[in-house]
Amino acid sequence: MAAVTAIVLVGNPHTNDGGNRSFAMIELEEGSRAAFSIKANSFRGIAQDAEYFRKFTVIPSVEFMVDDLILMIAYAICRNSEIFAQVNAFTENAALNGHRLNIYDDLSMEQRMGLYETLKLARYLPKLTFCLFEQTGLTSSISHLREYQMECEVTHTIFIREYSGWHPGSGWVTKGNLEIRS
Repeated sequence: MAAVTAIVLVGNPHTNDGGNRSFAMIELEEGSRAAFSIKANSFRGIAQDAEYFRKFTVIPSVEFMVDDLILMIAYAICRNSEIFAQVNAFTENAALNGHRLNIYDDLSMEQRMGLYETLKLARYLPKLTFCLFEQTGLTSSISHLREYQMECEVTHTIFIREYSGWHPGSGWVTKGNLEIRS
């Protein structure tokens, strides 16, 4: 059974207050395999066919998970014309018609690298705010964000209290500290 290991808010920064005025939200679910999915009701009137893309899913690669997420956003949310045309051509419209993109199955390594390079040069990508939970697969490629010309913010877990039947004693496991210092 899959668990949500990260949430990504897609939006615009507020010029005075920081944060993210999000217009879409994506969840990373991990279990037997990872999947990014745009959450229903997260669009706020930005795409002409937002209803279609509410169901859009990407099965990312392990080594380029962040890059695959940015590709998904450019394709399904921002509808970047160059990325949209290339992905549809590479997949013979399978991504468009099937509501999903399986990175390993649908794109060759050469095609993926070309798409990533195009995105690294893109000037108008939205701000991404990453909320990374413990043990998310995104941590292995989160440093790739430095290669993109986009605003981003990454948060991570500072405190966890969970009950586990596997833990001896009371079953409660606590990690981290709630005393935040600036």
